[in-house]
Amino acid sequence: MSHPFLLAAAEAAAEAAEEHHAVPPGVTYLFGLILALMILALALEEKIHAKKSLITGLFAVLSLFLATVFDLLPFQAKPGPHQGDAMLRNVFGESFELPIYIPAIDWGVIAIILGSSLFVDVVSKSGLFTWIA
Repeated sequence: MSHPFLLAAAEAAAEAAEEHHAVPPGVTYLFGLILALMILALALEEKIHAKKSLITGLFAVLSLFLATVFDLLPFQAKPGPHQGDAMLRNVFGESFELPIYIPAIDWGVIAIILGSSLFVDVVSKSGLFTWIA
């Protein structure tokens, strides 16, 4: 059960991808609507009883899924030299192609955020911040 607007936007995106790399206005309006809904959900965070991280995560997953459906992300049969190694090999020697948004994540930044959060949590429980204040 697909919405006709989504089907029309997907067809328009496929046609535009064959001609040139312009994104059709319908797809742009759809992602603009998703952005506006995310901002509205963040503004009404207390009313809908949801965390900001959950709201933004859901809208991010929705946007990545729709970008994949509309063929907006640069997937290739084999990764080019500009993309680096986007193939995953497991211990059995099997290879899997990763979506473009997996190798694009800066895992060093994620590790710094998690490490600093852990550090602040441990130090705050030790009472150092209240002693300094």
